[in-house]
Amino acid sequence: MQKHTTPAPPPSKAPATPTTTDLLPPLTKTQVPLSNTTSLTLVHVSDPKSGTFSKSKKQCDLWEYVWGTSLLFCRLLYQLPLHAHMSVLEVGCGSALCGLSCALKGATVLSTDLVKDSVTVAQQSATANGITNITFDNRNWEKLPQFETNHFDIVLGSDVLFYRGAAPYVAKVIHQSMKEHGCALIADPVRLNVDDFCSRLDDLGCVTYVRQFIDSNVSIANIGVLTEEKKSFVKLTKAKLVVVERRPHGAENEKGGSFSGGGSASTSANAIVNAILAMTEPFVPEEE
Repeated sequence: MQKHTTPAPPPSKAPATPTTTDLLPPLTKTQVPLSNTTSLTLVHVSDPKSGTFSKSKKQCDLWEYVWGTSLLFCRLLYQLPLHAHMSVLEVGCGSALCGLSCALKGATVLSTDLVKDSVTVAQQSATANGITNITFDNRNWEKLPQFETNHFDIVLGSDVLFYRGAAPYVAKVIHQSMKEHGCALIADPVRLNVDDFCSRLDDLGCVTYVRQFIDSNVSIANIGVLTEEKKSFVKLTKAKLVVVERRPHGAENEKGGSFSGGGSASTSANAIVNAILAMTEPFVPEEE
């Protein structure tokens, strides 16, 4: 007599190991115009929901937003005479929109942020655009040894002075990382600590020019469409740009003066400063 046996159940599968993407909030893509003919595909959080995801991980939630300052700044950066032999450091990159814009124009870029999730998502943007001349790293600007010395032609930052104590740290990173004839470009939505930031750079031996975008009201209105359509895009009302160079040895400390065009006039970074000064105008505070 044939004996019937109950087949053994199949072995249970081990739960799948979560991927990096699984550990992120829902993402989406937006085409961000850099010029009349060029757009960049930006991968970003679809809805930050007041930073619920990052707060649950006890990390800064600002990376989950695309800030209006960067939407304005990236267009200016894309107009600059950048090339493959030019090195760019972006601090507090967030979405890395500004670093990606420079890389798309040809520069070799390193974009950094304190939050690992930020650089993970930014890498997805690079992949979406086929950009290979940009790298990302998790760095803290309060830890100066994490940054190279005298290494970059340009240091970038957009909306990085968001807390009062940021000014001295960002100033020190710029001073250390920027080449002798390099420059730094820091875009800001007119925060109160910009004056302190410029003062600290002055103490470190740099000269600063505080500029504003030409026809800034029109430019800000143009990017307003994006900020109205996307939950993660933050509206901008006004902006300024701090341009930084090292003060030449023996030069007088004259804030707002232009040292561009001196002995390093032939350098690429000097050409960048001249281009920025030509595309902007001196910042004029609004009357109270």
